[in-house]
Amino acid sequence: MSQYLKNICCCLVFLILATANSTAQITDEDDIISQPAFAIKFIPLPLLSTTPAFQFGIEAKTFNLQGLQVEFGYVTSAVRKTNSDFDGFKLKSEYRFYKKQLNRFSNIEFVGIQHMYKAVNVEGDATIWRYNQSYQQIVPIKVKNKINSVFLVGGFAEQFSNHVFIEIAVGIGARFLNVQSSELPEDAELETDLNQSIFNPIREEGNYRFLDAFVSLKIAYYL
Repeated sequence: MSQYLKNICCCLVFLILATANSTAQITDEDDIISQPAFAIKFIPLPLLSTTPAFQFGIEAKTFNLQGLQVEFGYVTSAVRKTNSDFDGFKLKSEYRFYKKQLNRFSNIEFVGIQHMYKAVNVEGDATIWRYNQSYQQIVPIKVKNKINSVFLVGGFAEQFSNHVFIEIAVGIGARFLNVQSSELPEDAELETDLNQSIFNPIREEGNYRFLDAFVSLKIAYYL
């Protein structure tokens, strides 16, 4: 057999083996996870928030490559020392669309839309200015923050062990904030932030709108 024919045969054998291996990866659907049928999730990052929360969630498959995720968080000031006491809750719902996976070594990728409602009640002391900022005074105050947010979300899940996945996602959207506080003297000017926020300090009651974004890390157990 000439060297030319030998080279052709080697190429044909290589192509046949590569095609068979690729087909086995694509068609062995038992080894491919494109989305969870049901998942239980723990979300650790909210514990580092300015209003820390213990947050858990579940996700269930609705249709092929689609799923609904629901989260609940309990907000409490017991997690870290603050100058005020607060508690509350938050609810999240997210509808996801998954990308079909071609092999079991790929990350699970998804996009979705998310809504969040959060209510926090704060009790503490507020610093106010009196009489055209002629002097300051510390008074007790109660504040209620209500937040509605809507996000577009994208992320991926990477398999850590047989059933455990690490999910990472980012979202961008808008936050709608309503702030209510207990009655203060008419001449009072607040020095204290009513929203417990880093980026958007609030000095008076009312409704506010902001652009918003988040990064999420979840530890998920896929069933």
